[in-house]
Amino acid sequence: MMTMECRACFRRILICLSLVMLIGQARAHHSFYGTFDTSKKTEVTGVVTEFHFFNPHVSVYFDVTNSDGSVTRWMSEGNAASNYTRLGWTPATLKKGDVVRISGDATRDGSPMVTLGKIELLDSRDRSVVRVL
Repeated sequence: MMTMECRACFRRILICLSLVMLIGQARAHHSFYGTFDTSKKTEVTGVVTEFHFFNPHVSVYFDVTNSDGSVTRWMSEGNAASNYTRLGWTPATLKKGDVVRISGDATRDGSPMVTLGKIELLDSRDRSVVRVL
């Protein structure tokens, strides 16, 4: 059996470990300016493969066909789903196969990610704008 002193010490250790883990997660989560360069804008057109409509961030995964015919998987991250809900978005706003043009901040390292600044739903045949979301 543990003494009262051992229990108190054990509780303190658990609390400290929990705080360290939470601080690490918060720092990793809030690295927007470390990932994206707000002075570099980009616009990318592709076909939606996944749409995640939940907090903490809405995410759109889409395939972009490059000029050489190869395909690159891109990811776009937006604000919280609750913010988009106020704009009329739902989990059904985008679906697999939709063609989208997304404009936003580019990454600092050139990786295939863009912030969800502006998104346009395009006609899959002629790529004309069907709707601005």
